[in-house]
Amino acid sequence: MSQKTNVRKLPTLALHIPLSHRRFQNRAAAVYDMSIDCHDIETVCHIHRLPESTVLQDWKGNMEYLQSKLNFNNRKDIRKRFSTIMKEIEKDNIQPALAAIAHHIPFVYVEQAMNDQDITNAFNRFLDDFNPKKFIKIHESKDKSPLQTHFNQGLPVLTPFEQHLLLEHLIHSTSTKKLRQLIQLERCIIDYIQLISETNYSSLKPLSSLDPIWFKTFLHWAYPQMKSVDLSWLNLEQI
Repeated sequence: MSQKTNVRKLPTLALHIPLSHRRFQNRAAAVYDMSIDCHDIETVCHIHRLPESTVLQDWKGNMEYLQSKLNFNNRKDIRKRFSTIMKEIEKDNIQPALAAIAHHIPFVYVEQAMNDQDITNAFNRFLDDFNPKKFIKIHESKDKSPLQTHFNQGLPVLTPFEQHLLLEHLIHSTSTKKLRQLIQLERCIIDYIQLISETNYSSLKPLSSLDPIWFKTFLHWAYPQMKSVDLSWLNLEQI
């Protein structure tokens, strides 16, 4: 979306937007901005007057929000939502971000379905990423829960997909903010993990440090994939 375009608007693909979808226009416009990498999330939230948690839940997903909107035991209903979204995009010319948010499916999965021209892989990935059995209930005993203990030890609670999001964020931050110290990389990683945790695990206490072994392992994994940024200063052998 061009910066000259009025905020809280989407590219016009159809003359008529269903009444049931109109209340989602602002949120969909924010996700559209994020998905085309037009602005950073702070700018998007400022323009659209939305909290980061709302933008992230619409774009990437939030377990607590989705549980309140979807019945994960009813796979047919969720698959029907995917099919309805694709129909609205292809036949009714509804803007993809708007269709996704109106049916409570995170936009990244709709993007994948559009790229594949098939909902199967996106549908299965969505159910796997947000399988309620993977998420430990932490409300019964916040301080003593295995998840909180895991987090307190500096071991991030990340799905494989979230780890890839962390890599993308690290590449972007290193190139735009010109991080040149190991402590800056660590702080950048902690801040982003904290953002993910606040979105998906609102009861967790703040993360203040990273487990050294996890940090070293993550950087060794990320290093070959960060070819677009200058890491000549970083010596992995010294970590």
